[in-house]
Amino acid sequence: MRTKADFRAVREFIGLSQQDIANDLGISAITPRRWESPSSNEPPEFAWEYLEDQLKRFYEIASYAIMQVTEAEHKPETVVFTLYRSQEQYDEFGRDPG
Repeated sequence: MRTKADFRAVREFIGLSQQDIANDLGISAITPRRWESPSSNEPPEFAWEYLEDQLKRFYEIASYAIMQVTEAEHKPETVVFTLYRSQEQYDEFGRDPG
């Protein structure tokens, strides 16, 4: 059985804010907060489907990145894996000088 705590844990694990969920689902920003609140209704099925789809995408991206590192000729000691929430955030913070 899925709980509100599970919903929040998955959301935070993949780096989504409540506002991100609201924006992507076209709902009020307060709605995801209510889904995670102990005194409110459980997240609806469409919200779980969205979150599970995002989790699947997260694992696909992570798996691809790990595969690239393991197949590299010179394996780094440490791999930094940074996710950006939007193209705008990537453009602002993610561009390297190269």
